[in-house]
Order: sequence, then C-alpha cells, then structure tokens
Amino acid sequence: MRKLLITLAFLGASFTYAQETENPTISKALENLFNKSTTEANLPEEKPLYLKIVPSQTSDRSTLIYRCRYIKAKSIIDSIESATSPTGTVETSDEQNIITINDENAQLNEIQELLLSLDIPTPQVLVEAEIIEVQMGNGSEWDAGLSLGYDGSSAGALLGGMKGYPLAGALYPTENGTWIDIVGDIQDNVDINARLRWLENNDKAEILSSPNLLVDLGTTATVSTGTDQPLLNVSVNNGVSQESVYYKRTGVNLRVTPQLINKDTVTLQVCPEVTSVVGYATLSASSEPPIISVRNIDTKLNVKDGGVVMMGGLYSSKDIESEERVPILSSIPFIGRLFRSTTVTQEQVQLIFLLKVTIVPDSLETVLNNLDTSKQDVKGASEVLRNMMAPEATEE
Repeated sequence: MRKLLITLAFLGASFTYAQETENPTISKALENLFNKSTTEANLPEEKPLYLKIVPSQTSDRSTLIYRCRYIKAKSIIDSIESATSPTGTVETSDEQNIITINDENAQLNEIQELLLSLDIPTPQVLVEAEIIEVQMGNGSEWDAGLSLGYDGSSAGALLGGMKGYPLAGALYPTENGTWIDIVGDIQDNVDINARLRWLENNDKAEILSSPNLLVDLGTTATVSTGTDQPLLNVSVNNGVSQESVYYKRTGVNLRVTPQLINKDTVTLQVCPEVTSVVGYATLSASSEPPIISVRNIDTKLNVKDGGVVMMGGLYSSKDIESEERVPILSSIPFIGRLFRSTTVTQEQVQLIFLLKVTIVPDSLETVLNNLDTSKQDVKGASEVLRNMMAPEATEE
C-alpha cells in the first residue's frame, strides 16, 4: 500500500502526515488517530526586518514603519491612533500590510510596544477526524464491548461504560433518525484495541472520510463528502417557460469552529450534518425533485489538548433488495421466475464521528517567547530613539 506524504503550512505552523492512497482499514485508522500528532512551530527569523525607524533631521519626530506579520494592518489602526499624540499621524498600506506612524520620539516608544503586543500569531488547532459508517442491522444496538472513558470535560452524556460497569443507556435506533446526545471524551489514549474492539471488528464498518483540518481561532473549517443532486428550476417569463438546472449537495458535512484556545484545552463548536435523498416529489409531469432528509447536531465541546471526542447516534434506515435463485432453472424463459425469489430487508446505518484535537505549539506556548524575541529584535531601534532624545536631556 502506497503512502502519500502531505505537508500543511498555515500562518506560521506546519504539519506533516502520511496518508494512505488506498482505503484504510478501521483498525489502521483508529491506530493513526490515537497516535500522538506532531506539529512544528515555524518561528520567525532571528532578526526579521519588520520594523524600521526613520529619524527626522530637523525635529524631535521620527517615522516608524512596521510590517504586520500575523494580522492585517488596518485591523489595529484604531488602537494605534489612540496611542499617538495629538500631532501624530497613522497610515496603512493594504498591499504591503504596512503601518506607518509619524510622531514624537517619546511617543514612538509606547507605540512600538503596543504594535508588538497586538501583532501576535492567531491561535490554531489541528482537528483530525474519522467519519465512519456502520451498518447496524434492524434493531441492533451498541455492543457492550465498546468501553470509553470520560473525564467530565466535554458536554453530553457518557458513551459506553467503564469495564465491569453497565452502559449509560442502550442506544436503540430512533424512528426519525435524530441525534441522541452521546458525546463523550475518551480518557487516556491507552488500550484502544480493547476499548474500541466492537468498532474495529465490525466487518460492516466503512470509513467515509478522514479529513485533517488546521483551523484558526474563530474560523470555521468545513469538510464535506457526498454527491451533487441535480434539481430542475422552472421559471416563466412573458408566457415563456425556461428551465435551468442547479445542484444540491447530499452526503456528510462537518463544520468545526474553535471558539476558545487555552494552554491545554480547546472549546469547539462542532456541527455534523448528514443529508440524503429519501424519495421524489411529483410537482408536474416533467418535474420530480428529490426529497432530501437533513439530520444535524450543533454542540459545543471542551476538549483537552490531544483528546479524542466520539460522536454518534445518527441513525437512518435503507432498504436492501436481494435475490435468491436456483441455478439453471431460474434462467429458463417464462417459468424461471418460479425459481427466483426477491426479499427486501431493512438495515439501520449509523454514522460515527471521531475527532482528535491538538493545539498547534506556535498558537499559544511560543507566542510569549516570540514576543520576547521581537522585543530583542527591535532593541536596536529603541536605542536609536533614546540616543536621539539624549542630547535634549543633556541640554536641560
């Protein structure tokens, strides 16, 4: 089996992982998910040229030119203007992401510190997901062998039970296929084969998607897998009927939004959604648009760094038609149908979402170090300002 080495680079952070080019097995996917993820912080150069001070030859004023590295210059212009003196001016260049400040030398010291405090990397998290479809069969429920720990940090009820203890409520398929609140946080990535043996040994489990999302704080990342259903739109203009085709995507959609990133915990807004065609509506002789069923959940989770969250309980049913026949006799014209039988069985299908959340190191832990490094880098510029102000102090 070949592997594809993929490297993601995004706003000062990189992540490298190997992805199998063929469909991975459930056991392999779970093994990869619970292995420790490695992320590397791309620190700035030792002395980046992002700040320059141009002193005036005729006055005690200077011009500070600063290139924002992590944020848009126009997003901090209000904060910078509030720190300038009444005679100070602030301008920005959107193309080069540069902010230019002209002010008194004494005021530029304060502005410089403010710039360094505002221009910091945006916190990021890496979300590794496994979207698994399991055929449960009619009336099936979770096997008691599925045993998951729970540390109380995530919203929702415990999914499964610790070994030797009963389940926290059996999960039977619901008639309308709605979500059951079974969000849990797997505690300690140990003994995964035993804790997830039901999922690994289920020969009817299929991995639909294994996305890896690198997400900024406050930004929504979306991954979808499915098909585009063509829909016919009919409009009448001046008695003339016009038809156009547009598409509606059906399948699995997952949206993840980090709302709060702390040192070792992440607050996530997670919204899985499943859409499917359940039938067709007859609107006219030439129009039979599909009836689309939508099932989703919108929940907020508090997950530890490196923790794994499991979400399930989204059931749907589908009819599977199978045919049994007697060899040779079933192929005889006219009477062959007597030796064939068709049966329709209903199977319950459940979707399981496994999400592993890892805080990118450059997001938080290196921000303060990065800020200290930046202050050292501009130390020389500060010395220039102090030296320019020193003669005036001597004269007084």
